[in-house]
Amino acid sequence: MLVVAGTADGNVPNEIVDRFVAAYRARGGRVELARYEGAPHGFGNRPGPDAEHAIETIERFIAGQIGA
Repeated sequence: MLVVAGTADGNVPNEIVDRFVAAYRARGGRVELARYEGAPHGFGNRPGPDAEHAIETIERFIAGQIGA
C-alpha cells in the first residue's frame, strides 16, 4: 500500500495517518508513506511541484507492484 499525505491536511491529521501506517505494519502489511511538507488535503489535484512529485511516486509504486 502507498499512503500519500500532506503535513498541512486539515481533513486527515498527521496523527491519524501515522496511526494507520503503524497499525497496518503491526498486522504484517507492507506500506510506504510519502509525506509532503506543507501540503494541504487534495494537493495532488492541484497543479504544482508537490502534485507532480506525488504522481511520479504513485506511478513508481504501481510499476513496482506490477513488475513493470
